[in-house]
Amino acid sequence: MATYEFPPMLIDAQNELDQVRADLRTLFERVPWSVEPMDAWETHENAWRPASRPASPGWDPEHAAAIARGEGTRTR
Repeated sequence: MATYEFPPMLIDAQNELDQVRADLRTLFERVPWSVEPMDAWETHENAWRPASRPASPGWDPEHAAAIARGEGTRTR
């Protein structure tokens, strides 16, 4: 099987992308599931895939601003 030596710049970019994804996942775990306030819901009893969500107070302005800024993520 042939091996290929990837350019260091490409490897660095991929590593940075992986870190940004991890940082965003951590950020999204701290905020409510819905950006805007939403009532709780669940699928009806005959749904092929039951699902539900609790009520969400929505994001407060601080959370929205942090995510818009990409807070917690690295940039070049």
